[in-house]
Amino acid sequence: MSKQLKMTENDYRQWSKFKGVKNNTITQGELRLIEHLHAKYYNHPLETLCTCRGEKMAGKIQQFVDDINVVYENGYK
Repeated sequence: MSKQLKMTENDYRQWSKFKGVKNNTITQGELRLIEHLHAKYYNHPLETLCTCRGEKMAGKIQQFVDDINVVYENGYK
């Protein structure tokens, strides 16, 4: 699925901006972006992620980021 899937130009720009951030913390706005894009491109209901749940949730957030990066690498339409 994700090998052929491409982002919209707007999503691509937003993700490019996110990827350019050079710190180790995620803002609430960035977390909402991750949730929205993952749900959109991986076709599932919006899932609210929370940084308050420790390492297990951090791993899930990272997995979402990695998944979105796969789509990002395909460019935009």
